[in-house]
Amino acid sequence: MKISGCVAFYNNAETVQKAIDSLRNQSPELDEIVLIDDGSTDGGFSPVEQTNLRVVRLEKNQGRGAARARAMAETSGDFLLSVDGTKALAPGFLAAALAHMQDARVAAVHGRNWQTKSQSAVERWRGRHLFKMKSRSGVRINAGLNTNGVLMRRDAIESVGGFNQARRHSEDADLGLRLKHAGFKVVFDPDLLVEECAPNNWRQIFERQWRYNVGLNDRFSFASWFSFVRQAWAVMLPRDCKVRDWECALASLLFPLVLLVFWNWWATPRVRNLGNSNR
Repeated sequence: MKISGCVAFYNNAETVQKAIDSLRNQSPELDEIVLIDDGSTDGGFSPVEQTNLRVVRLEKNQGRGAARARAMAETSGDFLLSVDGTKALAPGFLAAALAHMQDARVAAVHGRNWQTKSQSAVERWRGRHLFKMKSRSGVRINAGLNTNGVLMRRDAIESVGGFNQARRHSEDADLGLRLKHAGFKVVFDPDLLVEECAPNNWRQIFERQWRYNVGLNDRFSFASWFSFVRQAWAVMLPRDCKVRDWECALASLLFPLVLLVFWNWWATPRVRNLGNSNR
């Protein structure tokens, strides 16, 4: 059994080394690690040149689907352990994920986003509402696929056509649906932690929340927008108020209105141009 590792990154110069180190700290040791630079322009290529790892540099940013498809093409392991350039896998991630893979119908195992600090209002809102760090959910089978930090079975991924190279976001949701329809299982294990290493601002957080929830159906609809209104005002806002976090409460209150502007006047015409940074 051969296990490959991959880091796909775009303009993540400050965090990509942490992602690489998290792959090197896994047990069993990976047979190879390949780095996919999706056209970085921030000098992010410089630090990885010193790693003695194989680096594949795309001439221009092509988006998440293309970068992940290239990772599959450039590696040869029976399994591929992948982490984004803004994340770091916990040391025991691989060993625990391999235990799930003993079921031959499991195509992918992914973990839970985590952050070590929640000092600013943005960090508190991100941890509470985007990462749902207080959630007590258990292992889920046939969960939606999230490729921030994931172990994938190569033959299963290839059997359904692999990643859609044309998708600049939600490439994981698309692949997850195809795996499910083919009879494979996708496992979410909340004990497998994927640490968030990059900061976000409010615009990036709202954009991520939009992408995570809208996913494949990125066209504006009032039905989808009203679901955000219910989520923000019936779930998020009460949670913020319960802990007297008034800054986050204001953000939750305004979230649907900001999202409406974002969706109509910013995201829809440019959604195909979303890159890989600050996932």
